[in-house]
Amino acid sequence: DYTKAGIFVQRQDSYNDLDMIFAFASSNNANSVAISDEKMRIDSSGRLLIGTTTQGTAAADDLTVSTSGDTGITIRSGTSNAGSLMFADGTSGSASYRAGIDYYHSSDHMAFTTNGGSERMRIDSSGRVLINGTTAQTNVEISNNVINSYLQTFSSGSQYSGPNILSYSAG
Repeated sequence: DYTKAGIFVQRQDSYNDLDMIFAFASSNNANSVAISDEKMRIDSSGRLLIGTTTQGTAAADDLTVSTSGDTGITIRSGTSNAGSLMFADGTSGSASYRAGIDYYHSSDHMAFTTNGGSERMRIDSSGRVLINGTTAQTNVEISNNVINSYLQTFSSGSQYSGPNILSYSAG
């Protein structure tokens, strides 16, 4: 097998509108590589496109991954460490981690954080959902420091449906 690789610069609409294209050709008789063998592109706006030449929707177009089948992105971290997807509105302090989704391998739980890294919801290794808490006795547990709290479920017609749970603090 022969593998050929190439990096191309392709001009789009204007003089300064350049895309960088990474291409690979692999076959028994690969003598050259062409733009049609494209695997990845960095466009003139700095967007990274893998497996496609079309960016995603405007609200999420900085990284687009595409295949013709099941597609995904893997975050691989150490067995006693965490893998994270963070949301930021700044570059320092809590602005650099305003919210996030973290998976902790050591305890096999997923945490959802908001407001500068404060954990708000957790799915533990048993599949239990904890809201505002880190330990649970039941499948869904909501911890709240408010005097009165309640959980209600609604059907699509805004009529109450299912359990209505009301709890009051002893304090």
